[in-house]
Parts: sequence; C-alpha cells; structure tokens
Amino acid sequence: MKLKTTLMVAFALVAATFTSHAATMLINNVNNGPGDTLFAGTSNALLSSGIVGIGYFPAGIADTDINTAAKLLAQIGTFTAVTTEVPGSSSASLGGSFPGYIEQSNFTSIGLVTPTNQATLLGRSIYEICANTSSLTAGTAFSMVKIGTLLEDGPIENQYVGNPAGKTPLVGTLGTFNGDAGGGSGTYNTLDLVAVPETSATLLGALGALGLLRRRRI
Repeated sequence: MKLKTTLMVAFALVAATFTSHAATMLINNVNNGPGDTLFAGTSNALLSSGIVGIGYFPAGIADTDINTAAKLLAQIGTFTAVTTEVPGSSSASLGGSFPGYIEQSNFTSIGLVTPTNQATLLGRSIYEICANTSSLTAGTAFSMVKIGTLLEDGPIENQYVGNPAGKTPLVGTLGTFNGDAGGGSGTYNTLDLVAVPETSATLLGALGALGLLRRRRI
C-alpha cells in the first residue's frame, strides 16, 4: 500500500512538472496606485463594465489589419481570448472592486509553445483588447495594446501579463484621470476606448473626400 501511495505521488509530481511548462496568461493592471494605467470608456470615465481579453489572432493577421476600431471589429471574431475579465472586478490587493482595475489571481494555461506548433502558436503576437460590451465580438468601441510575442517554452513556463502600462495603443487613446481610483488619490493614466464609426458616418466621410478630390482636379 505504501509503495502504491508513493507511486501515485510520484506520478502527480511528474504531471505537475509537465503542466507547469505551459505558457500562461493573466490580466492585471494593479501596481502602485496613482500612475497605474486604467481602462476607461470613450468619455474617459473609468470602466466598471465591458470586457477585457488577452490572447492572439490567427497567423497572417498583422498590426496593420487591426489598427483601427473598424478594422478590429472586422477581425474580432477570429481572436482567441485566452482569458477575459470585467473592469472593476474584485481586487484582493486593493481590498474591493474599483473602476478601471482588473486583478486576476490565477494564470490561464494555453499549453506548451514549441517549434512543432509554430504554425499555430510560436511567434504569434499577444494582444490585450478592451470592449464596451460584455462580449468582445459585440463591441462598438475598442482599445487594444500589444503585450508581446509567444516564445518557446523551456524548463520554465513563459508567463504573459495583460497590463496596458507603458504600451502605445494600436487602437484607443491615452488619457489621464485625477482622483481616487481605489489605490489612493492622484493622477492615473488611462487607456480610453474609441468608437467604431457608424456606416453612415463612414460613407459621408468617403463622399466628402471624393468631393475634395473632384474640386482639386477641376
């Protein structure tokens, strides 16, 4: 019986070793309070709704294919969100729920990243996307930053943390918030959503551009 128990423990340790080598992702923008970069809406109001996801697009989609809200909406259905969370969700570090903040406590595994799955994972860009609705695919306003690149997992797993701090947004605008956001009073950085242009507005803009071109030719 003792031998059987010992073997079971050994197998469990081996299994844990293999699973711990998988790449993992987590969303967390809790840092020092004032100065943190918080998720905000189109009016610069800190978000307590919507959704933030970290993950990757299929091979072949470049930054230039998703660098506007309209382009991102067209491709968002192909995005693999490894983990998602609602801004303003509970934070253990801050001791409650505060707008603009996300603090996930557990990493989500995406499996091993190796040279043999290069076509599907290795070298893929990692993005963090925020939308104004409960589903990324239903968003009408977005912000997005590039977090990094999926690297090959070695003896130690690669961990990727979604935090917009210090990142230049591919979609969205940078702003500031002054006040108490949970980590104390002061000036916070914000990553603000930008709305997807309505079809009618887009058409009017295109017609206006055509009119200008016609005038120049005349």
